[in-house]
Amino acid sequence: MQRRIVYQGQVALDADFLWGQRNLKTALGQALNLLYGDFSSVSAAFGFVITQDASGLSLTIGEGVVCASGAADQVAFGGNGGGITADTSAGFVVYECPGATLTLTAGQTATVYAVCAETDTDATVLPFYNADSPSQTQAGPNNAGTDLPVTRLARAQLVLAATAPAIPAGGAVVPLYAVTGPAAATATTTATVLALTAFYPTVPQLERGRYLGTQKFVSAGTYTPHARARMARVRMCGPGGPGGYASANSDNSHNSAGGGGGAGGEIEFWYDVSSGNPIQITIGASAESINSSMSIQSGSTLFGGIVECKGGSSGSYGDSTPNTSVSLGVQAPGGQVVVSDNTNIIEIIYQKQGQGGTGGMCVLGTNVPTIGTPSSFGAGTYNSDNDKGSDASGYGAGGAGGGSNTNQSYAGGLGSPGVAIVEEYA
Repeated sequence: MQRRIVYQGQVALDADFLWGQRNLKTALGQALNLLYGDFSSVSAAFGFVITQDASGLSLTIGEGVVCASGAADQVAFGGNGGGITADTSAGFVVYECPGATLTLTAGQTATVYAVCAETDTDATVLPFYNADSPSQTQAGPNNAGTDLPVTRLARAQLVLAATAPAIPAGGAVVPLYAVTGPAAATATTTATVLALTAFYPTVPQLERGRYLGTQKFVSAGTYTPHARARMARVRMCGPGGPGGYASANSDNSHNSAGGGGGAGGEIEFWYDVSSGNPIQITIGASAESINSSMSIQSGSTLFGGIVECKGGSSGSYGDSTPNTSVSLGVQAPGGQVVVSDNTNIIEIIYQKQGQGGTGGMCVLGTNVPTIGTPSSFGAGTYNSDNDKGSDASGYGAGGAGGGSNTNQSYAGGLGSPGVAIVEEYA
């Protein structure tokens, strides 16, 4: 960017002031070039809100600004023996528009154009210094009373036309809206108005939907929204249930196999965080596999008091079965999801009860302990026929059942814990 230098005691010339204005205009155009791209192929507009008439064929368009190609100065800037010469090299120019009311013809397909040009306006009779009589001023050059423009105005004029108007010298024509009116239209509220490509999103609009970060909770904590966050995508699940317990056998004539634990309930939802209120997060843990036929349920994962993902239940109890028989344990229920959204601050993407765990089998002396039940966040693992059940991996999966064909009893594996994953967006 160029700047003019003047000195104390110097007799400043008109060009010193005029060059400062042109250089500022050029620098602003270069900054807009960085923002929008090549001025020769891109124009941008802001404002120009359209109001359609419910009782007539008028379109009222509010004030706006157009950034489009234009000359540095199509004609000389200033004059009367001074000023600076014209410069027709092009760049981005900012054109102001006060708005307008346009009339649409029924059945017409037309475009609202912004016709952009610079004009010299505000003609005024100016006082000039009289070199022959310093105590007097002259009314205009040579005291002739001639008025001179004092403003070079970059202005856009709105036109509704079926074809594009001619491009003014040193200016531009920018299409803003496409408008189509029905053949029998009596009001522009029935017309179709489509904003064209000159309208770019603003910086706040561009930020809307921007990913801000992820908070993952594997233990209890507090979710505090980011200051710029407006929405959060939350995925969470309850813990898996433990695998079923395999009871001991008095001799080798019996065997037992525990079932797989049920998976935890799952949900995914959008959460409105615009209030900025913190949310308490509770992460559920797996229950322990116990030597009892009583079914037990793992804990719950909580998102405040709004969402509860319950844990899966324990796998079926593996009781001793004669080697000459076939037995199948009952299935273990998966965890349910409970939503208590009284203020409509969440939008559910999906929710589901956890997958149930399959009962363990004993088939003619062979143990078939059930693999842990998978979830969307984790998986169970296989167990041998005479060992403790394997713990589930990841989150929300059920533990594998234990298996025994000796006088040793074996517990089922632990289900994997719950989790809450919060992705924030502006």
